[in-house]
Amino acid sequence: MKNEELKAILESHKKWINGVDGGERADLSHENLRDANLRGTYLMGANLSGANLRDADLGRANLSSADLMGANLRGANLRGAYLSGANLGSANLRDADLMGANLSGANLIDASLSGVAGNREQIKSIFVFERYPVTYTHVSMQIGCELHNIDDWWGFDDDRILEMNGDKALSFWKEWKETIKMIIEKSPAGK
Repeated sequence: MKNEELKAILESHKKWINGVDGGERADLSHENLRDANLRGTYLMGANLSGANLRDADLGRANLSSADLMGANLRGANLRGAYLSGANLGSANLRDADLMGANLSGANLIDASLSGVAGNREQIKSIFVFERYPVTYTHVSMQIGCELHNIDDWWGFDDDRILEMNGDKALSFWKEWKETIKMIIEKSPAGK
């Protein structure tokens, strides 16, 4: 997408937010916005579903109630972004920076969280493990590339863990399961 076209869409969206005639909700669904500088932009309620926002700078952007379902936010800067009520279901947040982001009421179901720098409230990260990064929300936990419901993790038997990554995964799980469980119980992620 060309800068002029994006600028026009953002101006129209700003009018829509403010209730000015001629404004229109931004529909950037499935657009390629890789590496875009959207820092501090007002995208409240915008449709960004399926958009490629890989490595985009969305620091301090207002994305409250935005639809980011299935968006690629890998490596994106979301530091300090306002994502309250945003739909991040099935979004790729791998290696994204969410430090200081407001995720209250955000949908994070099935979002890929591997390597995320969480906001320490709705997304928490445990970076003490050499083999597999561990990231969790109030519902799900991702260890390495495996994302499952937290309750499912506690119920997985040795065979199921072996299916994930063989003996390495099983050895890791046997050594760290109880510690991870204790950390999550003592420091649960908020909703």
